[in-house]
Amino acid sequence: MRDLVLFIDSKRDISHNLLQIVESLKSINQVIWVCLDYIDSEIQSSSCLTDTKHLNVVNRLAHNRHTQHICIEITHVPSHFTDLNRHTTVNRVLDTLRPILDSKKITNPTIWTSEFIAADICEHLQSSSLIYLCDKEHPSSDPVAEKQEQYLINHSDVIFGTSDDICSRFPANKTYLLQQGVDLKLFCRPADRASDFPNNGRPTAGFYGNLDNSVDYQLLMIVALHLPHWNFVVLGYNSLPFYPLPKLDNVYYLGPKNHQTLPRYSQHWQASILPTLPSKHYSAAKHATLLEYLAVGAPIIATDHNVAGRFSKYVNIVENAREMSEALVHAAYEPKCSADIVFSDSWQVRSRYVDNILQVIPK
Repeated sequence: MRDLVLFIDSKRDISHNLLQIVESLKSINQVIWVCLDYIDSEIQSSSCLTDTKHLNVVNRLAHNRHTQHICIEITHVPSHFTDLNRHTTVNRVLDTLRPILDSKKITNPTIWTSEFIAADICEHLQSSSLIYLCDKEHPSSDPVAEKQEQYLINHSDVIFGTSDDICSRFPANKTYLLQQGVDLKLFCRPADRASDFPNNGRPTAGFYGNLDNSVDYQLLMIVALHLPHWNFVVLGYNSLPFYPLPKLDNVYYLGPKNHQTLPRYSQHWQASILPTLPSKHYSAAKHATLLEYLAVGAPIIATDHNVAGRFSKYVNIVENAREMSEALVHAAYEPKCSADIVFSDSWQVRSRYVDNILQVIPK
């Protein structure tokens, strides 16, 4: 059994994913979550979280009786580091963390981080091993961040990358692919219809994700105009300075939702849609949404070929608004697919994979 100290940014999706992994690890004793609350951070969860503060992690994991979880929050962490604010931040973290480690008699913990500031902290904190989890497609151009990441690369016992392209940037002998997963228990367990879900007897197409420049709003408008007898439900944080969705009676923007409540919507619509503009780059957020759509089982209609990947036989890829409209008409009569499609992508399976890797690094 090993003790873990994890450094996370509570506003990022990768922090939520790490929660899912650690929740199912078998080889963990005590866990200290160091939640960094960055100043002026514009990052929002594309999985529609409104309460992304992981101070609730103890309650989330309370059912895991074999593991003790403690969560501490470090507020007002600079988004960009200078020599001065790095020193101040490191001292604040250590002053908060060390008393807890002493009280819990934790010595030489394993440090797991996606945050570059952990590189500075590692130099002052004795640990048995270091794990670096990276979801950034491109190296940082900031000189301080670049230096911090290089420390993590050089000193890590294990590096996890969330895509093949990311993994290719790191030493092959200690780098492992760790892609998005899906919480099958959450998305397969029957959930009551949300109170704000439209209940007017019409079929519903649903989408959740960050409302940004990757969404094809013109296509949505044309489809919604063409199918006035359909509801179009959209969940997510609007990151644009204006309201981008079509202002139509059959388009319902319900705002950002806590991740735990998403099945109360997706289990009750007739089709899951991904109306995004084509992109050449892998998107962890879109992949996560696709896995959750597949777990729910409703027909999936997407506009980006790169989203489907190995699940292309289960996704109806359309080129334009006319094709999406036709696909939705047929989707109303299609049966749901089995969640077995994504069984190997569950966070429970991902955690067993991580557990096996952890067995070969120092405790």
